[in-house]
Amino acid sequence: MKNKIDVSVIMAVYNAMPYLEQAVESVLSQTLHDIEFICVDDGSTDGSLEELREYAKMDSRMRVLRHREQTDGAGAARNLGLEAATGKYLSVLDADDFFALDMLEKAYAKAEATKADIVFFDAWKVDTVTGAVYEEGSVFVPSRLPKEAVFSGVQNVRNLFHMTNGAAWNKLFRREFIERENLRFESFHHADDIGFVLPALASAQRIAPLPERLLYYRFELPRSQTKRIEKWPDSGYRALLSLKKTLEERDFFPQFQVAFAEFALRHQGYFLGEINDVAAYEKLYNDLRNGVLKELGALDVADEDMDGWCKRLRDTIMTLSPMEALLQRCHEHKVEKATFSYVLSASIGKTKEPIAIYGAGDYGRQVFSELIRTGDCPIAAWCDQNYAAIGYPVQPPEVLKKARFSYVIVTPRMPRVYHAIRKMLMDMGIPAEKILWADALERGERKDK
Repeated sequence: MKNKIDVSVIMAVYNAMPYLEQAVESVLSQTLHDIEFICVDDGSTDGSLEELREYAKMDSRMRVLRHREQTDGAGAARNLGLEAATGKYLSVLDADDFFALDMLEKAYAKAEATKADIVFFDAWKVDTVTGAVYEEGSVFVPSRLPKEAVFSGVQNVRNLFHMTNGAAWNKLFRREFIERENLRFESFHHADDIGFVLPALASAQRIAPLPERLLYYRFELPRSQTKRIEKWPDSGYRALLSLKKTLEERDFFPQFQVAFAEFALRHQGYFLGEINDVAAYEKLYNDLRNGVLKELGALDVADEDMDGWCKRLRDTIMTLSPMEALLQRCHEHKVEKATFSYVLSASIGKTKEPIAIYGAGDYGRQVFSELIRTGDCPIAAWCDQNYAAIGYPVQPPEVLKKARFSYVIVTPRMPRVYHAIRKMLMDMGIPAEKILWADALERGERKDK
């Protein structure tokens, strides 16, 4: 190994065994050879540390460090890697993602040719469940770039926080620049990248966009931090408040206030959309409404200066209750992700008794899939008259005569179909008060009138 190291790749690892081989191989197989690969185990218990050590025996470019202190996220482990890095440039990889094999070569060449402090590039999204690969629209946004091929952060004030995302994994940083600016990651359960990445973008004198998809980012990971936002609903806005303080300390906040407010609103709008628990949703929503938006400076931006989507979200949070906002979203967008779980909990409250679902059309399948995925409400039976044609797990309506449940949720949307099903269920002996119409629940009605 030569003394010259072009790029130091830093990867924090915590219980990443299902994805570790692909991540590690994507680094060690890079077409740019003069690299060092610093893996920091963050307390893994699934064999990840032992796997990393086996790889390190086979390639002298790889080092394995251990971070022993209990922290909220990967930030402290990444900082340990930063302190150990000796390369001219720094790259940060998540242990469940992987590089295109020529990523480092292309990003390094771009940085050298442009003398950039930061190079950022595009990425692919990989569905962990299906393996499907999608374009990722928020990682590299050409419409938000200035006309200059290389620019400083302050040359793109309005769009700096919108031209790319707040993650570190699609960026190459000049190490000398990071050390001069004394930038480090913070430890939060979520959003621990933004306190490093956004101040870096604001401070950079030379930023070079590279319009190629050079990284594969996994989503729909069952154990990812994103999937557990409800456990720490305040983590995201605490990271934003810390970021605001950093921007203020560096005298950047006044000029970036509008862009920061929009970034914060989009960030928290995403959190609200991902939470699968009613109590956590209400906590985050009420925290934003009762002071956090003000602390973030989002209430100080004039309507005419703010992006329309962000303005609507801000107005919604400040004028509607959590459930009113949720029901409005359900009405506008039907049922997305876990919103029916919220509606159901808001309508019938928490119950240990399971429910039954009647209807296996598009909407019925959506409701069933969501409740199965979130685990928010046990399902006693899923029935449809056409059960034989549909197949397992749909059952005939007759099972409702013996099943134990608190309510039957009828999912067909047409009123005449609902009333026909309601009559049939009542003829089977199911009390009227136990029959609820999903369409009416969406509109905020306790049950059909």
